[in-house]
Amino acid sequence: LRELRESGDRYAVSVVLREAGVVYASTHQRPRAKEYLLESIALSEQLHDNSNVGLSSLVLGYCAGDAGEYAQARGYFDTALRSCRESGNRYGLAHALMNRAYTFL
Repeated sequence: LRELRESGDRYAVSVVLREAGVVYASTHQRPRAKEYLLESIALSEQLHDNSNVGLSSLVLGYCAGDAGEYAQARGYFDTALRSCRESGNRYGLAHALMNRAYTFL
């Protein structure tokens, strides 16, 4: 990550930040996952990369839902829905819709 930052490839940095967030989320290290995912979202917004905003928001939603914070998860899934719809990311859109529905069960 440090080398990517130094290279100036901000798109690659935003993707690696998201993937690091995925790794931390999968090991139930939610605070660390959230830190990386929020940084990915901030950078992706600067780059107008709605697809990555959506995918990072999806993972934040998974983390919140896993912690039982369903209202917060819905907010993240709503952001993912909006971003994935705007970017044409049908994969992300489908996952956001499905996981948002699970927060009501």
